[in-house]
Amino acid sequence: DAHNAIYRRYLSTWYEQYQNEMESNATPYVTPIHASATAQFVGVFRAIVTPEGVHQGVVGAIIDLQPIIQQFVVPVRSGQYGAAWLQDFDGQVIFDHEKEIIGENVFDLHANYPELLILDRRYPTEISGTDEYSFTVQRGGEINRKIVAWNTVMLGNRGVTLALSAPDTEISALLRSSRQASLILGIILIILLVGSAGFFYYIQ
Repeated sequence: DAHNAIYRRYLSTWYEQYQNEMESNATPYVTPIHASATAQFVGVFRAIVTPEGVHQGVVGAIIDLQPIIQQFVVPVRSGQYGAAWLQDFDGQVIFDHEKEIIGENVFDLHANYPELLILDRRYPTEISGTDEYSFTVQRGGEINRKIVAWNTVMLGNRGVTLALSAPDTEISALLRSSRQASLILGIILIILLVGSAGFFYYIQ
């Protein structure tokens, strides 16, 4: 099976990469993440140590993130330009509706966008939050505003952020049609928080 061959290759590569750290008990639990447009999975390695602190070996496994992402992240959308995405604390994009940027690093993607870099640096340091930034659909086009909300968690030794951004025009359209501002804003945040809770509970 092609997938199993890929998993075995990554398990072997990651084990060699982290073996010394785990054997020295410096990092007894590591969770490296692979992300590309076609595959997203996390390696779970746990060092086996006696009560006296003697290293006995390592247990490793792969968790395929795609079914979890399809269930909890993909459905979180708002209009044409509002959507959820997933990234780790190193800035690697684990999932985005724009598949061409999966596996890329947001610090590189946003190098010319100071507003976004400020947000990128907040994700690893704040468990959850909300903010806004300006964006244009095309260069030189009309400047719009996006509202952002996020929730973060530690997955082993790797931090992961689930975030949602939506243009305020889309949110305003929802508000005008429903005339229930607090309800709609609450629903958006609840979808984000429930989705992230379900995502991380599923992984655990």
